[in-house]
Amino acid sequence: MRAVRLSPAALAVTLCSLYCALVVWRAGNVEELIRPHTAGPLGYDGQFTAWIAADPIGAERRIGNLCRHPTLGYAYDRALHRQIGQLFGCEQPAYRYQRILSAAIARLLSFGQIALIPYAILLTNLVMLGLGTAALAELLRMARASAWYSLVYGLFGGIFFAVRASTTEPLAYGLALIALLALQRRQFGWSAALFALAALAKEVTLLMAAGAALALLLSRQWRTGLLIGFSALTPFLAWQVILWTWLGSFGVGSGGAGATPFEIVPYNGIWRIFEFGVAPITVAFALIPIIFGMIPSLWALWRSGRDLLCGKWTLYSLLLFTNAAIIPFTPRSTFAEPFGLVRFLPGLVISLLLYAAHFKLRRPLRYSTMWLLFGVLFLA
Repeated sequence: MRAVRLSPAALAVTLCSLYCALVVWRAGNVEELIRPHTAGPLGYDGQFTAWIAADPIGAERRIGNLCRHPTLGYAYDRALHRQIGQLFGCEQPAYRYQRILSAAIARLLSFGQIALIPYAILLTNLVMLGLGTAALAELLRMARASAWYSLVYGLFGGIFFAVRASTTEPLAYGLALIALLALQRRQFGWSAALFALAALAKEVTLLMAAGAALALLLSRQWRTGLLIGFSALTPFLAWQVILWTWLGSFGVGSGGAGATPFEIVPYNGIWRIFEFGVAPITVAFALIPIIFGMIPSLWALWRSGRDLLCGKWTLYSLLLFTNAAIIPFTPRSTFAEPFGLVRFLPGLVISLLLYAAHFKLRRPLRYSTMWLLFGVLFLA
């Protein structure tokens, strides 16, 4: 009788399924998956996906009504909402609508039945957690590294716990990883289409597409490079135009309610945490991004920058550079919120793993497992 071999993808999906089942059992309802009890009064990202899936047109008003003038109050009005939102950091519907793919899939899978939407989001994310981990495992095998390092991604807080919180990272990065695998197999049409879908799931995956397109262009594969670049960017830009025409603003930005803008001075978002005061809690909140974000990104920029200066314009050097280059300019609001930070890092995690595997760097591969410690913060 043939033995069943356990794979990294199967292990990640099994553990995540058990964890989500435990969360639902403890809470007594599946709503905990789309609006965790730890979320603030405005809720969290998963609930906006669920609202849009339940009511694609009317969710605009529901999201907008989370923001009201602290003394005047008002019935939702688009123009007034934009003005007040700029002053008080309120939710902007266009920002939530730009990550439309997850909501669209949830609506299709649930047949528009509101009660089924949380299950549809969970199913989508679990499937994409498995497919993304499997794609990364195959890419690692192609680089002659252990496929089990793919668990650094599969169990990483920004992916594993994103399934629990019904956010879009498992879908977005799962698609991006499958796109990378298709690219390595020279299935360029599939790769382009998957990168385009990933961007509609979460815009930051455009950094993955940019790294891939640049690598192709710099290796004089003009046609394929332009195909990947334009295919990923065009649907995203078209959707931004639709959002601007419909909602009066683009969706691109640094976050939802309470978000601060991207920084100009590198890593200033970390040092600005101390604007809240110097106390043990602020020191702890600063150490987390330093250890898990700043140090890995500095190493990544050093290694990839050195490669690029030496003319080594490989796919994995450019992927590492594009995903690391944004980290120094991360907003304070992202650096100061551990779950926001961990959801911002999967691109760096993926690109560092693939870079280290490709160049046979065993020490960075071993050190990458430290990212799993970050997940301990979210066991709730």
